[in-house]
Amino acid sequence: MKKQINIFNKFNFAIHTLCGKMGMRVTSEFTEITDGFCLFRMPIPELVEGDLPIGIDENELVKEKMDFIILPNTAKDIEKNIPQSQTMPVLENGWIVKSEKEKTVTFKMTNFDTEKKISVNPRDGRWPNTESIWPKDEPVAEVVFNIDFMIKLCQQFSKSDDRRSKTVRLKIYGKEKPIMLESTKDEGQKPKALLMPCKD
Repeated sequence: MKKQINIFNKFNFAIHTLCGKMGMRVTSEFTEITDGFCLFRMPIPELVEGDLPIGIDENELVKEKMDFIILPNTAKDIEKNIPQSQTMPVLENGWIVKSEKEKTVTFKMTNFDTEKKISVNPRDGRWPNTESIWPKDEPVAEVVFNIDFMIKLCQQFSKSDDRRSKTVRLKIYGKEKPIMLESTKDEGQKPKALLMPCKD
């Protein structure tokens, strides 16, 4: 049976673009980042003892339930020290281990040859009630698309000097039909784009 092992996932773009002033929430089930406009959550994967990389001892891992906040610079510092591995994805994690000092949280990173520990003091304060934001109902519409192609289209809209044109209206016509992005400008040039869906 799989056991819950506490780790801090590596997700570069979210840390650097969404951390903002609020930092990051770390729980036993997920890590979460928000800047007040966007919200990103990464579930903590379940691992078994055999999945642990060399240099990480199961006995040093924190097993208790956790829920704390770390500052933006701290999250970015931890992320920078997590190794990148094309062949060993399990290394791309910061492992939460037992701290030597009270009221601190320690993240441990390893790449087999070296290891690094970063101890932090969790931030005081309350995290927004994001559970009330995550939808509980079934979606009205659902389309699968390539995120890289969506980024390209959004960048085209973003190049406009008109701030109003940087807000777009998303139109969904069906699961297997193109998604339309259309500028919300009321006058002048009003760009629009289509993004082809992917097979589910």
